Amino acid sequence: MHPLTPADHLLALVLAIFFPIRSATFGYRRLARAGEADVPRVRGGLYRQAIVIQWTLSACVIVLWMWRSRAWSALGLVWRTSVWSIGVGVALALLVATIAAQLPRALGDAETLERIRRRLANVRRMLPSRADEMGTFFLLSLTAGVCEELLYRGYLYDYVRHFMPWPAAVVVAVLLFGAGHSYQGVKGVLTTGIAGTVLMATYLASGSLYLSMAAHTLMDAYSGTLGRHAFGAAEAAPAPEAAPAPPAPPAGV
Repeated sequence: MHPLTPADHLLALVLAIFFPIRSATFGYRRLARAGEADVPRVRGGLYRQAIVIQWTLSACVIVLWMWRSRAWSALGLVWRTSVWSIGVGVALALLVATIAAQLPRALGDAETLERIRRRLANVRRMLPSRADEMGTFFLLSLTAGVCEELLYRGYLYDYVRHFMPWPAAVVVAVLLFGAGHSYQGVKGVLTTGIAGTVLMATYLASGSLYLSMAAHTLMDAYSGTLGRHAFGAAEAAPAPEAAPAPPAPPAGV
């Protein structure tokens, strides 16, 4: 196991403490306080900020690995062909094909859209609701898929393993990943914690981050697609007609 440097400790502090606090305060608070008409502009700004921050932190990790001549396998940036990796890859491909076949019909059903709105209500303002937001959101999905896997499943897990056995390190890394999404509330932390557990299992089973990166990217892109159609449809729905005003009373009454 490679020795740690002050740069490692600093990066770990950023991921474990600064990142969750910034997301829950400076980031999401601006979105929560924005007027309804201003939400798309603020949301787009937060998308772009997250893209820049995550790629910058990921670049720092890569530079650190190159500078210290560390094994890329410690970071998960290797491909290992095994029964597990092939099985996970096939399962992921089948899931994508199933979703792609069923999605158009599901998004055309009013009851399904209403269920989606209820399920995603806690992150409504974070999800795109307009077609012109989808390009940036898909770039954000790719960023989260690549960078969050590199930072949390790769780097942070490797860092924590220096201080505890791997099962405990798995738990800590998953908890920190969930805490990084604290702006989504308790439901969001639990949901991302479960997703983080699945992604960690994918990484450990395959020995590579590449499959978990693909799965993470697809999950985020899928959620954004659901949100864009569900909340976009709600915003585009015509407002109910106002009830006719009662007739004026006769003069003198």
